[in-house]
Amino acid sequence: EAAAAPRRVFVGFQHVSAPEVRTIRRIVASGALGRPLSAVATGIWPRDDTYYARNGWAARLTAPDGTPVRDSPANNAFAHYVNLALLFVSTDPALPAEPLRAEGALYRARPDIETFDTCAVRLVTDGGVPVVLAFSHAAAENRNPRIRVRYERGTVLWSHEGPWEVRAAGGVLLASGTAVAPHESMFRAILDRVAPGATPGAPADDPPAAVCTLRMARAQVRAIEAMHDTLGIATLSRSATRREDGQWIVAGLPEAFERIWNSGDLLLPDWT
Repeated sequence: EAAAAPRRVFVGFQHVSAPEVRTIRRIVASGALGRPLSAVATGIWPRDDTYYARNGWAARLTAPDGTPVRDSPANNAFAHYVNLALLFVSTDPALPAEPLRAEGALYRARPDIETFDTCAVRLVTDGGVPVVLAFSHAAAENRNPRIRVRYERGTVLWSHEGPWEVRAAGGVLLASGTAVAPHESMFRAILDRVAPGATPGAPADDPPAAVCTLRMARAQVRAIEAMHDTLGIATLSRSATRREDGQWIVAGLPEAFERIWNSGDLLLPDWT
């Protein structure tokens, strides 16, 4: 029998292929900024009833057959930015940092779902770096994801389809630009990887990798598992209200997330 053709699997974390992300990872891996010290990522994308009714697994923790789903902002819409934050706090050019534990809170503004729609969490990585995440679908206004990482000798700022920059000690600008939609870059990188003549597995570990491999995606999965294994989900029965269009809104959420962003620390709001 003919030998089976080799199969390769890539994960749709499209920002891994984005040119600016590869530039940032290259600078971090070079050691120019020193050791990563901390990271914070925030984002608000409102989602109404239509979003949660779009399929049978939305906002579910498990499928009817018992298969884990663990749908949530951190494992769906904002999963890309959990992955990016872990990449930016890793000095390994090929892999993100591994989250070892999760602290903080998971919130449910929408009372009819199994999972959470808002989170304020601190991951602690294998390198001892705290990564603070604040994401929500329960607000009236849209605030695109943004990430800030502090290093011994500099900072990285990145925003979804917005400005990004890398600064060294003293504020010296090393690189900057505007992040663009990364989907085309991802598809080109995958096509380059599977093109005839490409060596299977050879460029996959070249720093920095242009596509997201299963090994690279595993850290985000472990972050989600740590959240669910450690943190319960608090229902915000007194702090959330529903609009006529089905959008749930947590009072003061944008302001609370702004405080988290400005401080870089896990400041849990008193919503419950």
